[in-house]
Amino acid sequence: MGKTPKDISAEEFGAKSEELHEWDGVERRVADKPKRQLMVRITSGEHKGLFVGPRIDGDGCLIRALDYKGDTVLALGPEEVLILHKNLGMSFFEGAPGIIGTQKLQTDLKALGYESELVEEGPEHLQAREKIMQDLTARIKTTQPEN
Repeated sequence: MGKTPKDISAEEFGAKSEELHEWDGVERRVADKPKRQLMVRITSGEHKGLFVGPRIDGDGCLIRALDYKGDTVLALGPEEVLILHKNLGMSFFEGAPGIIGTQKLQTDLKALGYESELVEEGPEHLQAREKIMQDLTARIKTTQPEN
């Protein structure tokens, strides 16, 4: 990527240009990276009130989705699904356009006819996260062979 007018004028005054990094599929300056991470909750339709968790894609995505122990699975297409949860969702970057951004996720949901809202993680979500981690730890202990 070439120099921007901002970079050229900064160099005239002896300032170093800010390096660009690829982040979430878009080349941007570190300062432009969204700071807030928010969960996305569906506010309409049959999945109203559920939070969006991981996005699974590729062949066999529905079979792999069962490993995530969600409350339900929402198909975005033949090879792409979202895992939905009752008490907790993944954190997405506010306004970011790519896979880990709220902008793409909300656009995908809107295309399927679902409205959604951005939610900050609160104490009730921390309790849910702690319970999920306890359940996961217990499941790992029961499936791991003893040495």
